[in-house]
Amino acid sequence: MINYNYRFFLKFGRKGHIEALQRKGQIYMNSLSFFRRLPEENLIGDKYEGIIYRRILKDVLCTTQSLRNNFSFKPKEKVYAHPTKKIEGNIYCFYGGHEALLEKNLINKKGYGELNVGDTFCDTEYMAAIINPKEFIERIIQYFTSAGLDFDYGPVKYIDFDNYEGPLNQFSKRKLYEGQNEFRIFVRNDVDRPLNFEIGDLSDICHIALASEHKSLKYRVLDDI
Repeated sequence: MINYNYRFFLKFGRKGHIEALQRKGQIYMNSLSFFRRLPEENLIGDKYEGIIYRRILKDVLCTTQSLRNNFSFKPKEKVYAHPTKKIEGNIYCFYGGHEALLEKNLINKKGYGELNVGDTFCDTEYMAAIINPKEFIERIIQYFTSAGLDFDYGPVKYIDFDNYEGPLNQFSKRKLYEGQNEFRIFVRNDVDRPLNFEIGDLSDICHIALASEHKSLKYRVLDDI
């Protein structure tokens, strides 16, 4: 069982977007459909975003108009199927620094560790560090509640899609994306357009820096926290 006690969130992006997050609490949430349409080479796009079930087909039944009888065959490789109807909504994502991750990446007994975040976010300009995740989530909840939005949040679960059959949701992704350690905020919305809003100045809980300075993020665990 993973301990998801988050110590920090990291958000990577363009300088203007990261500064707006810090100064105004500007939150820009793209739709799941938007990410389904993006190419996957940069590990941003994902054609499987929002699928609700995955099934492995053992036998395939084919029907043609020119043949009187149907026929079936066993594929040489695994064949997968999922419903065409998908979960729709908007997402906002962070790299989540939870306690289990920090403990896993300790490199010596003195409490020092290192996270290789550069492998996934190497092409971004700036980074925001949310140093009080609990307070940030409380401010998000306050805004969503007052706006009457249907929302959810939590860690993404990374699944071996090659061997998995069963239900999925908006917090399910392939192991290909596991290095992102994603914490996701989700708003249910059937309209394929971004949500853009502000929750107020976050300077008290958000620091910004050049992303290039943190391709390898070093940290130290303090005993008195």
